[in-house]
Amino acid sequence: MSYPHTAESIHQFLIYKCIEFILENKIVYAIISNSFNIVKAIRLWNTIQQERLEKA
Repeated sequence: MSYPHTAESIHQFLIYKCIEFILENKIVYAIISNSFNIVKAIRLWNTIQQERLEKA
């Protein structure tokens, strides 16, 4: 994935990869870290549930 790593570009990259690997509409859940751009990218993807990992 090329720069910049904004939430929108991460979101578009994930969507592209899901299409490339024929995974669209098959991902229903995401476990994410507290990285702001990853959190926002997954929030933009409103068809999946999300869960944040707590710091150990």
